[in-house]
Amino acid sequence: MDLERLVDGFQSKDWLIGIHSVLPQSHALLTPSEVVKITREIKVALDRSQHSRALKWISLGLYLDQQSILKDSRRRGLFRASKYGYRSSNLAKLIREVIRNKGLLHLTDDSTQYFEDVATLLLVCPSLLRAHGKIVDVLRRKQKTVLKTVIALVDILFMQPHRADRTASADKAEFYSREDYAEALSFLIFTFNRLIGISDRHLNWIDWDGVSKGIYDGLLIAACKIRAFHEAEVLLDVFSYRATKTGPNSVVVWGDPSLEKAIRLGYIQTDLQQTAAAWRNFDPGGDQAASFHDLTTGVYEKFGTQLVRRVEEPLPRYIMVLPGAPEFFSLFRGEGLFREEVVYLRDVSKSQYSTLEQLLTFKVKGPLTLFDIVRVQRLVAFTSGIVGRYFEPLLDVQGELVLTSILPVCKKEQLHDVLSHLVDKTCIESLEEMVVYQGDEEGMFDIQYRPIIATEHYYMIPTNIFAMSNLVRSALYSQGKKVQTSLGDDPVQAILAKALRHRSENVAQGVKRKFAQGEVEVDVLAKLDDVLLVIECKNSFHPCGIHELRTSYDHLARAAEQLARSKAYFQDIDRQTNVFRELHWDDNPAKEVITCIVTGNRMFNGYTISGHPVRQVYELVNLILDGHIIVADEDFKLWKGDTFATQDLLDYINGRSIHDDLFDSMEKADFVYPLDRWSLTMSHFALDPHKFLERVRKRFSDQLH
Repeated sequence: MDLERLVDGFQSKDWLIGIHSVLPQSHALLTPSEVVKITREIKVALDRSQHSRALKWISLGLYLDQQSILKDSRRRGLFRASKYGYRSSNLAKLIREVIRNKGLLHLTDDSTQYFEDVATLLLVCPSLLRAHGKIVDVLRRKQKTVLKTVIALVDILFMQPHRADRTASADKAEFYSREDYAEALSFLIFTFNRLIGISDRHLNWIDWDGVSKGIYDGLLIAACKIRAFHEAEVLLDVFSYRATKTGPNSVVVWGDPSLEKAIRLGYIQTDLQQTAAAWRNFDPGGDQAASFHDLTTGVYEKFGTQLVRRVEEPLPRYIMVLPGAPEFFSLFRGEGLFREEVVYLRDVSKSQYSTLEQLLTFKVKGPLTLFDIVRVQRLVAFTSGIVGRYFEPLLDVQGELVLTSILPVCKKEQLHDVLSHLVDKTCIESLEEMVVYQGDEEGMFDIQYRPIIATEHYYMIPTNIFAMSNLVRSALYSQGKKVQTSLGDDPVQAILAKALRHRSENVAQGVKRKFAQGEVEVDVLAKLDDVLLVIECKNSFHPCGIHELRTSYDHLARAAEQLARSKAYFQDIDRQTNVFRELHWDDNPAKEVITCIVTGNRMFNGYTISGHPVRQVYELVNLILDGHIIVADEDFKLWKGDTFATQDLLDYINGRSIHDDLFDSMEKADFVYPLDRWSLTMSHFALDPHKFLERVRKRFSDQLH
């Protein structure tokens, strides 16, 4: 289709009214390349403030293939103000025109609602633009000191115990979590690099006077608010959240409560699994793994004053001196694991469906193994632990000196020399690609993925951020790799099928069929009594941010489409019978076909998408094989009887069990972000653990142990 010719045909004053006479009455849907062409032309026109041209291209696209254009536009973030430097006037004008002409463009109700939500969110953009302008002003005016100062402030926050106080105002520093600050810091570093470029001269000085005046707290808080707006944009585009004007100068972003609860619950359950549950199941093994905390404490008590010392040149500061003896580095290069590492790595290996040995020996890039990353992080954690103990009593009395000293800066060859004591020299380049920010990333930078900041000649290392980052997971994610060697290409499918075979002989994997509505491919098909389970398995990384969350959701959406076809196929009794006979099953037809999406990570656990429940694989397997859950150290039995029954599984899948209690125990929690003349409210949910425990006790009171 000659798209340029069609757009050029919009010449009359009232071209939009007569759009149907210019465009073909019957036409095929747009090809993928045509969709990309149109969305790119809209973006270029908006960038150049060419309103008329942008309106023509978007009208053409919506009229010809509304669904494809909106799908691609939302995926690209075409209507996000952050893509245009928060300058929203051109975008808002375009959106208003589209809404005003919704009848001529034949917009569906869903499409109209989306554009109205975008228009509402754009109302806060003038305030956001001013906030961003103030950030840019500080970055430019304070460029000599701002980079090191904000990184040092956040690194100190990671050194100390910190818990966000969500009851405080979002104008206050205590409102935000460490993760919020890490995201804000990443945004500031990325913005600074694009505006100015990070160079050697930016690693020297901190601005204590500005810190004392609250300039940098304000800078970080402003960046946190902008990141909240970024999240709102993605929630509208990806998850169809709504934006509502609730007052003269207030916008609230909210979503389907069941979806929002599932998202928040996924993060909560993951945090719990990585902490209390992991330690409860900890087994130090035959060699009685030593505590890394005890090692650091013992070394500090014996040698702390020798390892940390004050120097006066080129400026007063404290430095840590690493012994050069091979015996010192053998502490970190050894093959054994410390207790804290065992807990952390067992959780990672579980998520990777591998043994601990398979995880550690996995080559993530070239000769670099995941154990190499653990060794390097081990040394950094040791240095941050020693320095942290030394600095803790000095924070209130020598704050400026601590802030000046908290970030080690070294020449590149010096770091290479240290790393050569921990990993093979052939691994250093690959390691740097994993953990060093060179300023060359096109997308948004995340300091918890790449915590070392590079300039032409130097590295700056925020050791506390480095030590607390999930670098093993980040390395796998950045390389698009998974370990899972012990269970083949689809470990979720293998684990679930194995568990179901304990309850039924009629279990099959990878069942494929074709029929009029398309191809059917079922990951796990199981017949229990007179129920047929049709299960789609998805195994994406646990998302560490809103953008990664989109990947998990995309997998669910595709799974729901597959299950819709599969359910239609297996609801036909004759097809059921034929498949059962081919699989050598009992060929009595099932009375009920139940679908379920089973995921490897915990996000969206408990949610239902297009009628298909989402459940987490380890939780589901536990229900099938064991039937017990532990809540606040109390043991509850999920099975109604002494043994497993098919109805127990159906209740769990259909939400008539623990998920009801979890969702009903979550309460609305609105986070209000003031933005001078406007405010942006993000409507979330938070779990009330006491309410959850009471509900579980009430449900399972007769089975309490």
